[in-house]
Amino acid sequence: MRKGKTYMLSQWSEITQCFEKMFSGLGKLSVDEKIISFESISPAVATGISASRSGNLLANMPLHNIDLKFNEIHIDEQYKSIRFKGESIDYTYKIPFEILRLRNW
Repeated sequence: MRKGKTYMLSQWSEITQCFEKMFSGLGKLSVDEKIISFESISPAVATGISASRSGNLLANMPLHNIDLKFNEIHIDEQYKSIRFKGESIDYTYKIPFEILRLRNW
């Protein structure tokens, strides 16, 4: 497994903090007690991801959309990808390079 940190859904507070750090300044970000979501802003490549505290995952990238259930999240140490694992899923969302260039840290 890649270096980073793994969280269970029961660690929602930690998940929201990491998600906020990961996507801050890269587009439209929403973080609260029930859902975390990111959506890119034009002219960047159209992409987005949303995850709920109840374990629902919605992700879209060019050429695919995902709508699945998860119970574990792994955030890589460089905050470039987020992996969602569940009973029947193992999905990794990678922030496109074009969007990562917007980071100022």
